[in-house]
Amino acid sequence: TTTVPEVTTTTVEKVKETIPLEEQEVPPGIKMMDALEEFNGCLEDDGVQFIGPPDAAKGPEDPVNQPEYIQALTSCASRSGIVDAMQEFQASRVGRTPEQIREDNEQFILMVGCLRSKGWTVSDPVPDENGSLGPGEDFAGPDGDLDIDDIRACISENNLQDG
Repeated sequence: TTTVPEVTTTTVEKVKETIPLEEQEVPPGIKMMDALEEFNGCLEDDGVQFIGPPDAAKGPEDPVNQPEYIQALTSCASRSGIVDAMQEFQASRVGRTPEQIREDNEQFILMVGCLRSKGWTVSDPVPDENGSLGPGEDFAGPDGDLDIDDIRACISENNLQDG
C-alpha cells in the first residue's frame, strides 16, 4: 500500500478596510422634540399630567405649585435632559439672518399643513419678537399628545431641514 500525504490548505480572508461613517449631528430641534417626548413619557410613567410650569403668582395652593407635582417635573426634566435641549435649541436660533428666518418660517408653514393633514390640532403660527413663526396655543396630535413620529414623518415627507 502506498500512503499519500494529506495536504491541508488554509484560507486567509483578506481584512477589508472600512471607513467609518461620520456620525451625523442631531439637529437641536430634533433633540428638543426627543427630550420633550422623553419628559412627557416620564411624567406619564409617574402618573402625572403636565398642567403647566410652577407659578408663584398663582399662590401655594395652586396645583402647579404642589410639592409632589414640582418634584415630578424636576425629576423628569433631569432624566430627559429637556432643559439643556431647549437651551441648545434656543441658542441655535440666535443670530439668524432674515433669509434664514424666512426659510425656517416657510418650513414651519409646511410642517403645520402636514400635521393638520394627519389630524393634528395646530393653531395658526404666531411670530416671536424676531419674526420666527412658532405654534400658537394649540399644538397636539389627534389623541391630544405630541406624536414625535408624525413630526418626523412630516419632516421626511416634505424634505424639510430638521433643525
